[in-house]
Amino acid sequence: MGKRLRERGFDVDQSEGAPICRWAGHGIILDVMPIDETVLGFSNDWYPGAIETARTLTLPGGISINVIDAVHFLATKLAAFDGRGDKDYVMSHDLEDAICVLDGRPELEDEIEGAAGDVRDYVCSRLRELLKDTQFRETLAGHLPGDTGSQARLPNLVARLERLAATQAD
Repeated sequence: MGKRLRERGFDVDQSEGAPICRWAGHGIILDVMPIDETVLGFSNDWYPGAIETARTLTLPGGISINVIDAVHFLATKLAAFDGRGDKDYVMSHDLEDAICVLDGRPELEDEIEGAAGDVRDYVCSRLRELLKDTQFRETLAGHLPGDTGSQARLPNLVARLERLAATQAD
């Protein structure tokens, strides 16, 4: 995979704080996650399903990339938080990414409703568990931008989380 990315003009991002999966080139940043745990030393149960359901997008410059759907993205981020987040709701980049999608994607509830049962049930059950923790609820505002308009969305975000958490398995 690395050889193919280099042939296409990408290099490993060696900037400070960059994750080990990050590649950059052509003004594009890619986080490339292998399914095989031996490649980077970790994996995620949701990667195979994410890859199977990924769609190909062609960027304005003509480069084609595979993009996973929002529901699998959430599942991978929630699983990563469980695996390495140490329940640190403030500093977790995985949780930050998940909250960004939960807050900023208007069509997300419909996407979750239409998702395969296993991934839908996982996302909703994890949100249900998170909402039981008052520390999680108390940190939500910190995952939104600090401006007044963004902070005003907090009640909508909480309501959305509660609706999704109320979704029961088939």
